[in-house]
Amino acid sequence: MPGGYPYDGQRAVLATRHGKLAVIAPALEPTGLRITTADVDTDALGTFAGEIPRTLPMHEAAVAKARIGMEQQGCAIGLASEGTIGPDPMIPLLICDTELVLLVDDDQGLVIWETARDHGVRAAVTVTRPGQPIAAFLDEADFPGHRLIVRPEGMEPADVPAGLMRKGIADQQALAQAIRDCSAASPTGHARVESDLRAHCSPTRQQVIARAAQRLAARVISRCPDCGAPGWGRVGTLSGLPCAWCDTWIDSAHRGVILGCTRCPFQREVHEQRAAEDPARCPSCNP
Repeated sequence: MPGGYPYDGQRAVLATRHGKLAVIAPALEPTGLRITTADVDTDALGTFAGEIPRTLPMHEAAVAKARIGMEQQGCAIGLASEGTIGPDPMIPLLICDTELVLLVDDDQGLVIWETARDHGVRAAVTVTRPGQPIAAFLDEADFPGHRLIVRPEGMEPADVPAGLMRKGIADQQALAQAIRDCSAASPTGHARVESDLRAHCSPTRQQVIARAAQRLAARVISRCPDCGAPGWGRVGTLSGLPCAWCDTWIDSAHRGVILGCTRCPFQREVHEQRAAEDPARCPSCNP
C-alpha cells in the first residue's frame, strides 16, 4: 500500500483571518499540500471576545470555516482550525486550551482532524480604572508579548458600542487610553482588561495550534491498511483492567486505543502491554 505524501502538489485553502498560515503550513509540509489562504470572515461564526456568540460545536465550526474558504477559492481541499479556552473539565482550577485542526477533502469525501490540549496558554483578566496599578496583571498576561482586549466593565460584549471594545493592544499608551475610554463608558466606572486570545495575538495559543497541526500531518500521511485512504489513526479508546492485587475491575483504567479509517469501516485494536492496573487506583485496595 503506498504511503507518505498523499497530497503531493495538491492545493488546499486555509480559511483564516488571524495569521494561522505561518503556524499551520510548516507543520503540514509532510502532507505535500500547497497551502494558500482565504481571508474570510471567520468571526461570523463567533469570537473569543464574545461580541458574536459561538453557537456551533468546535468540530462543526471548523468544518464550516473550511467550507467557506473552499467555496471562496473554488478548491476541493480545505483547512481550518478552531479553539476553545476555559476551565479544564477535570481540573477546573486550571485553564485549558483545546485546539482542533482539520482537513476537508471533497474529492475523496474525507474529513480528517486532530487535536492538542495545553494548560500553559496565557489567559488573564482584571478589572481596573485609570491610574490604578496593574503591573502584576501585565506580568501574568505577558504583555506586550501577548496582546490585550479592553472593554467597559458591567456590559455584555454584544452590548458594547461599536469601536469601544479595543482589541490587539500591544503598547502601554494604547492600553492606558483604552482603559480611560472604557472606564468612562462603563456603568461601574471600570474597564475589563483581558488576554486577546485570537491566534495572531497569543503566542502560547499558536504553539498549541502548531502541535495539533503536526498531529494532523502525521494522521494524513498514515493510510488505512485496508483501503489505502489517508487519515488512519485513533478513533476511540479501550478502558477497563483488573486490579493487579485483588482483580477488582477498574472501569477507568486505560488499556489501549482503537485505530480506524476515515473512509471505510476497518478498525484495529492496539492493547497496552500491561494486563492489570496499579492497585493505587483500585477502589478496593486504595479506597
